[in-house]
Amino acid sequence: MLLNAPPQFGEMQMNGLGSFKKWTLSVNQLPHKTALQRSDKNEKQRHMMTACAMRVKQAFMLPTILLTGMSILSLGTASQALAQGYYIDEQSAKRLGDAFSGGAADASDASTVFYNPAGMVRLDGMQLVGNLSGVYTQTEVTMSGNSFDASSASMASAIQGQEQVNLDESFLIPSVYFSYQLSPSWHLGASLNVPYSSGSEFDTDFVGRYFSLKSDITSVNLGLMASYRISAKWSVGFGVNSQYIEAEIQNQINSSGICQLGVASGMPSQLCAGLDSSGTYTDDGNVKMTGDDLAFGYTLGVLYQLDFDTRVGLNYRSKISHTLTGDATISAPAIVGMIEPMLTSRVEGGSVELVTPETLDLSGVYQLNEDWHVQATASWFRWSRFETLDIELDNGGGFSTAQNWDDSYRLAAGVGFQLTPNWMLRTGMAYETTPVPDDTVSLDFAFGDFYAVSVGASYAFSETLFFDLGYQHTFSFNRDISQGSLIVDSAEISGNVETSINSLALGVNWLF
Repeated sequence: MLLNAPPQFGEMQMNGLGSFKKWTLSVNQLPHKTALQRSDKNEKQRHMMTACAMRVKQAFMLPTILLTGMSILSLGTASQALAQGYYIDEQSAKRLGDAFSGGAADASDASTVFYNPAGMVRLDGMQLVGNLSGVYTQTEVTMSGNSFDASSASMASAIQGQEQVNLDESFLIPSVYFSYQLSPSWHLGASLNVPYSSGSEFDTDFVGRYFSLKSDITSVNLGLMASYRISAKWSVGFGVNSQYIEAEIQNQINSSGICQLGVASGMPSQLCAGLDSSGTYTDDGNVKMTGDDLAFGYTLGVLYQLDFDTRVGLNYRSKISHTLTGDATISAPAIVGMIEPMLTSRVEGGSVELVTPETLDLSGVYQLNEDWHVQATASWFRWSRFETLDIELDNGGGFSTAQNWDDSYRLAAGVGFQLTPNWMLRTGMAYETTPVPDDTVSLDFAFGDFYAVSVGASYAFSETLFFDLGYQHTFSFNRDISQGSLIVDSAEISGNVETSINSLALGVNWLF
């Protein structure tokens, strides 16, 4: 079969055309360290503010949220350069600084709306948190390949073009979180962020062009959450996630190689006379697939105050099942469509099923003394449900590709130190496994197990304004790639992809 479509963390691909990560001025907000968020401090703060000042702050809140939302829609689609990624960790500058450890238990600012909505019960009044993360990726691709050639004794000719490619790319990820204390027991919150995003783009003369030319996937997630304090120790959180995803995938079509497959099947060789020799790219066709979808899921969280110094949180995000609908635009020499009708030049509607996996985060925070705290998180991602990718075309036909992914896990630990009343320092490290087994790893998604280290700081500018800064270095990881088949796909490639990632984020936290 010439048409095949293994995904890259949900990115549609076509094979044969081409195979598709504290503020805590109060450390952890434990009872004896709730600093600026203690009820007595907040009470003092409220009395200090005039009614006029409060109205001014509230008047600026909605425009701030709307502007941040607009930034997410624009920046989130501008330059998705994580050639190896799909889930985006960089949702909080504070969390970035401690390697995303303790997120489901920290509950020290409004980002808990995303990491565990049950933690909102620890926040007084109103809070608005905005973050802007910059991600810089360095990817080295070394690849060689062969195209089917019936005129060669080996039945193959080397694919011509760039065999070594260095992709140094960067992009921005904004996020915004808001929490509101409705009553002593009830809180409401909202989050707007980009939890899933990925992209890569190669030149049309890249050796791996039949397996990957361009891929972009971007999601925007709106979460509406609520929390309820059951008792002094227990609280719960829940809410709905509305997730929009759009994707664009492009691959070149190996016109000469496909024509040579036709010759090997008995077609007169003269029909290929108008095409350049196999392995060249002058007569390549192109396939472009676009699609989008809006779907819904839910979040459940629980927070437990074990004792005066210890807190544990558990957060569950459900799967979200998408059916991306859009168009497939195919452009290729007429002879290609004669050999493989699926590759006839046309524009046709189609759909592909994409499920973002359910996740489970278990976090703990422990206050060692007045100044030091430690925290940790264990996360689980249920990628094992991704067994096949099914693509359907509106005018009939389609195909299914086995994936057989594994569940993936992440372990993270961090430590924080209250340097001065205004400065908090933090650091952390993490380890994460890849869900993609060796037999389905592909060019677009050559993501491997990785280690990461983080550092960060928070500064209290005033009683109502705080700044967070976080940096994480993800150590380089590499995967060996072997994709395609001369007989089935008209081309095959093999090589190696090595990637390292650096992330820097700035966050601002306003208390109202």
